[in-house]
Formats: sequence, C-alpha cells, structure tokens
Amino acid sequence: MTAPLITGAFGGGRLILASLALALFAAVGPVRAETPQIALPSTLAESPAEATAETPAETLPVDQTNAPDDGIIRLPAPAQTEAEAEVPEDAPGEEAVIAQTPVDRDRSAGSATASTGWLIRPRPATLLPDGVQVGASLVAPGIIRLTGETAGVELRLDLPAGTVLPETLQFTLHSSVNVLPDQAMMQIVVNDADPVGIRLDQLGDFTGVTVETAALIHGANRIRLSLQQPHRIFCGPEATFGVWTEIDLTNSGVLIDDSALPADAAGFALAAQSETAGGRDLALLADEATDPALIRSLSEQLGRALGPGGRVAQASFYGFETREIATVALIRSDRPNALVRRGAGRGLVLQVEYQDGTLPDLTPFLAAFPPALPESAPAIRPGEKTFLSDLGIGDVIGNTHYFRRDLPFSLPADWLLMANQKARLDLHYGFARNLPQGAILLVKINDETIRLLPLDQNGGEVLPVLPVSFNANLLHPGRNTLSFEMMVPGNPPDGACPVRRADLLAVLNDSSLTIPPSPSMLLPGLAAVLLRLDPSGVIAPEGAIESKKLAQDAMRIAAELAPATEMSGTVRLQVVGLSEFGLVPFEKTDLSLSTVQRVLFPLNDPPQVAAEPAPGGTPAPNSRATSTSAFTLVEDADPEAPGQPEDPAAVGGFVRDLWQSFSPSALLAHEYRLLRESSFVGTSQSLPDWLEGRRGQALLLRPDFNERGELWLMLGPGVAPEAIGEALNRLRVASMAQGEAALLQADGSWQVWTPIRPPRMLTVPDAAGMRTALGNYASWSPLLFTLAMLGLTLLSAIPALLYVLLSRRGREER
Repeated sequence: MTAPLITGAFGGGRLILASLALALFAAVGPVRAETPQIALPSTLAESPAEATAETPAETLPVDQTNAPDDGIIRLPAPAQTEAEAEVPEDAPGEEAVIAQTPVDRDRSAGSATASTGWLIRPRPATLLPDGVQVGASLVAPGIIRLTGETAGVELRLDLPAGTVLPETLQFTLHSSVNVLPDQAMMQIVVNDADPVGIRLDQLGDFTGVTVETAALIHGANRIRLSLQQPHRIFCGPEATFGVWTEIDLTNSGVLIDDSALPADAAGFALAAQSETAGGRDLALLADEATDPALIRSLSEQLGRALGPGGRVAQASFYGFETREIATVALIRSDRPNALVRRGAGRGLVLQVEYQDGTLPDLTPFLAAFPPALPESAPAIRPGEKTFLSDLGIGDVIGNTHYFRRDLPFSLPADWLLMANQKARLDLHYGFARNLPQGAILLVKINDETIRLLPLDQNGGEVLPVLPVSFNANLLHPGRNTLSFEMMVPGNPPDGACPVRRADLLAVLNDSSLTIPPSPSMLLPGLAAVLLRLDPSGVIAPEGAIESKKLAQDAMRIAAELAPATEMSGTVRLQVVGLSEFGLVPFEKTDLSLSTVQRVLFPLNDPPQVAAEPAPGGTPAPNSRATSTSAFTLVEDADPEAPGQPEDPAAVGGFVRDLWQSFSPSALLAHEYRLLRESSFVGTSQSLPDWLEGRRGQALLLRPDFNERGELWLMLGPGVAPEAIGEALNRLRVASMAQGEAALLQADGSWQVWTPIRPPRMLTVPDAAGMRTALGNYASWSPLLFTLAMLGLTLLSAIPALLYVLLSRRGREER
C-alpha cells in the first residue's frame, strides 16, 4: 500500500506543477527566444497629430500599461522644432531633399559655393634675394623681410577692369621686439599719391593692418613701402640686423568680389599671379594615368609665364586642398582645346583638353600674363666703358649702419683672362659729414675686396671720380657682382641712433666699369656647360627602372632651374639614382658602384667584434686588441708626475720622425709636391681618389669630356629635388664649377673636382689677341710655359751655334 501511495503523490505533484505553468503562460504570454525588435518613430508624418492618429501606440511611453505587448521596443517620436512644425504642406518630400548633385572634379575641400570674395595679393616689382639681408629679401615663400634702420620695397598689384575699385589695402605684418615703436613708421605710397603712414607697433604675431586709399586704378598699381625702424637700445652695424619688419603677402592685398574676375585669359592670368604671389603653388590637376611628358610640357609653359618664383605643382582632382583662386585642369578629350571657366569654388579654372598626347595651343592664354621679371644680369661688352646707368642701375643710397648692395653684370661665355691684366672702376661717390671714426666702405668684385675707403673724413660732398684698378682674373664668364659694403660704428654704440637728415652714402650711377677684352677662349669644365642648361634639358634617362619617380624628380628640379643664359648648344642633364648606375657611362672615370655608394649612401661603420678563441681554448693573438676588459690591473703612469722614466722606444720614435721630416729625401719630396701642385690649374688625383672619404647628397659629373652637352646627376636617398634645383642655380651663378664633377654637400655647398685640362681656344686670335692667349696658357701652367720658352731659346741658339762652328772650320781650312 505504501508504494502506490507514494506514486500517486508524485503524480499529483506533477499535475499541480503543470497547472501552475499553464496559468503563468496564459497570464504573461509566450516567451520570445529572439532579440527584441526596436521600432523607430516615423519621421515622414507631416504633423504630430497625424503621426499620433496613424500609429497611436508609437507616441506612448514604453512603460504604459495600455501599450501593446508584442515584444517590440517602441521609441517615442522626437519633438519637432518650431521651424519644422511650420513647414507647408506642399513642401517637397524626402526624395527631393536627397537628390544628388553632380560632383565637380576641380572642387576642393575648402571651396565655397557662395560668393565670399577673393584677396588679390601684391608681388614684388623686382627680384628679391633669398635669406636675411639688409634691405628687402625673401626669408620664406611669400614672406618679405625689411631689415635695417631704413628699408623699402616696391610692390605691384593688378586689378581687373570693370570692377569696383577697393578703397582699402590690407597688410599682414609684424616687427622685431628691438624696434622702437614710438618712432617706427611705415609710409605707403600708391601710384604717386600722398603717402599714408602707420606705426610699426605689431611686435608679436602677424597682425592685419587696414590702410585707406583712393589711388587704386584698374590694371597695374605701384605700391611703395618705406620704413623707418630705429633700434630701441643700440646703434651700429650689429644693431642693423636686429630691427626688421616682415610682411606676409599671402594675407595682404585688396578684397574684391569673386564675380569681378572675368572668366577669360586676362582674368586667369591675374588670378594665377595672385595665387603664386603669396608663395603658393599653382595647382595642376591631372589623373594618375596622364602621360608625365604632357604634365611636364604644360608645367614648363605655365612656369615661364609666371616668371621667377612662380611654381606649378601637380595635384589630384580628388584632393582636399583649400579654396584656390586659380587652378589648371588637364583632362583627356576628343580634340585639343583650352578654355577658362568658373569652378565649384568660384575660382577660375584653365581647362586644358588634350588628345593622343597633343596639347592645344596656349599662346592666347599665356600672352595675357605680364612680362616676367628678367633673371639674367645685364651684359657688359669688354673693351668698352660701361656706366652703371647703362646697366639699368640707379644711384646707390645707403642709410643703415651696415649696408651692402650687390650690382650684378655678365660677361660673354667665351671671355677668359687668367693673367695679370687690369680692369678699372671709375667710382663717383660721396658720404655724409662727421661720420664716426672707423666708418669704412669696401668695394668688392665677386666678394673679393679691391679697395677700402675711409668715410670718417672729408665728407659732406660728392668727391671727384676715383679710378680703382683691379685684377681682371677676379672676373669670370657669365654672372659677376660689383658690391658696395659700408660699416659705420654707432656714436654712441650703446644708445639709440640719433636722427639724421642726410644720407650716409651715395654712389652715383655715372660710375663706370671698363673690362679688357680677351680672345675667344674657355676653360673646360662644367661651368661653361651649365650656362647652356635650360630647364627643358633636365630629363630622366630612357630605360630607367624607376622611370616614373625620376621623371617627377626631373620635373621638380627643372621647375627651380633658371633659364639658360647661353643658347649656343643643347645640353641634357639626366637624373638617375643608384639603381640606374649601369646607364651612366662611367668607363672613362673608373668609378665603381661601391665608390658611389659610399659617397651618396653612407652606411654606419660595422661594430668591432671580439675575436673568437682559437681552437683548443687558447685566445686568438689579436683578442686583446679587439676586446675591452671590465677591469684594470696595471695603473697607467701619470705623464706629468716627476721622476717617471721616459720610454726609450718613444724617444727613439720621436727622433726617427724628426729625421724623416727633415731628411734630404723628405725635403725633396715636399718641394716636388709643391712644384706639382703649382705647375697646373687643377688636381692630378683621379675621380675615385678624390671622392675617397667624401660624403654628399648628389653627384654632378660629365663622364665623357668629349661629350660637351651630356651631364649626369646622381641623387642620394631622401634628397629634395627642389633643393637640388636651387643648388644648381647657385653653382651656375658663381661659375665655380671649373671642373668635371661636383659633389653637393648637406649644407648646400659644392665641392668641385678639377682635373688638369688646358684652356681651349675657340677661334684663332689676331696678333694682339695672340699675346693675351699666350698669357692665359702661361697663367694656367707657369712650369710648362717656362719649359716651352726655354726650349724655344735652345732651338733659337742652335743656328747661331752652327754658324759659329762652321765659320771657325772655314777659318781653319784657310
């Protein structure tokens, strides 16, 4: 009886549990195994009332008891703003709002479709030197620095015709903390109108200054800036460099409406010059698949039109550049064509369409640019008296305690004087009265002082013309420089300079230069070849492994290279890297790949490793020299302690070295070395020996001396092509590459390998020129010239000796 009772009890319990589960299921509803769904409120309802009427449950809170419990989490509709509630019923729906607009390929991230105006920037009216110099100079792209107690610069500002003339000028500038703000002033003269002065009290960051003017005209405007900025504490040559004012051309100029720029050639020329005046690049938009030769050709044409300082940089259609006033777009088309249109950012776009590698004729567009500033120096004709005014140079006025003015001029490429002929400068100058003691004027030719003139006596008037003779061999073919450098001490040096009403120095432009003529000769080397190198001659060699990269590097180098000053022949400069070593004809220079790699790709010296023990556990003989012990068992003798015995071996070595230095063989070897070095102009070292131990960033050379128009430039790793182009300009201007190879150092200077090569006569001179030509050969190698004269003397003595011998024999026979 017990077992059935227990079984019945368990069965009844199961029935009770099942009944409870059914009751709970009926009260709660079915349990969902999937993730609850979230229902978002509809945002397409035109009003909150309609949304509530259509879906009343959606507007109720989730925790309300009368909400439908279907397992879906429903969020309440967001409250509409007042502006959204007032939308009319006939407003377009969502489909009209999200309609896509076509994407312009020349749109940039900073472009604004609304009319916000353009800043037309001024640009220097003359070429300014780079770096910090007294007067006006460019210390960075688009940044003009005016250094010295007095300084000035002339700017040019072009305005489009038909626009409303602006009545204000904007300048962004700041000054040195050494400037005395109570007396520092900048006078602004626009088109010969009355000057407007502003105080130079912007001593911190760049600050915008607005100047009112009514003198602006359509077309070209001349803006002359004249600064007076005395030092607040000191006076003297050092204090001159302590006072300066910088002007940011990128944020200076006049603001015009963007619709004032006409979408034609003249409007694009004005916009492109404004874009590059502030140191920015003119963007050339092109696809990656575009032929690099087309990009190179278009960039060179635009670069020549922009002139010095104008750069063209390749960019992508899909980049994120800022809003630009001028852009160039190069696209493929079914026919060559060019037009100017207004881009998405309201800027002007020169759209150049090409077909099958052919560009359209851009002459109508490039002719709209004003003439570029000349980069070449004015020429002097040897043998004739040339006044400074003939070179386009005005009177040189100096009003700073340190003053320097460089006057460039050029000589023909076939002019060469290596002897002691004299050139002459007829100097007409004057200086102020009562200058402090020690004031001097240095007259220099190519940075070599040819005369030192005192300025502390007999001042106050223009002095008579002073003839200054100097050696003509200080000059060289191509560009030369006549410099005037003045230094006036402060009086007193530890106080502010007193106000002066007279100019410190004046060199009149009726001063003249007379350069003696020379026969048509040249000294072989890179200098004569670089004069004929044009930017179009900088190329990448055919068959290069990294042809695309080298083509880009060649284009960037050519963009910085000035035009050729001599067009008598074609010169090619082929740009290569280490992977293209096999393309360079190094056979005649005996250069090896390892030598070039050590020069351009220097590696760290491998660490010294201690020698392993020899077999059998015995240390290797040189293990003591190659390993360093962590302890010392023998105390080194103090060389200054008294009573230390001298090492006999050291004494013997000193005597031996002394004997070797003063022995007859050592003296003869020393004299022979001096004689060999002074016998010729150049070095007897081969190029591999000359490169031994040197390091550089680029190697310029002419492997075959007979190929007068073939140059090669090997680039090192990580070198900037723009820096290479600027360094090539300096090398050409200085005419210092009187050799066949040049190594560019990390500081931008060049080391030149000059093998022994005699001057080359291009034409047969007349009787007067023959004497000058012989003088050049004698100066190139005095030893050879002396031996040649001695040989001619001996040859001339042979007939006389024969005559004496024959006449004596005749007398003896009689």
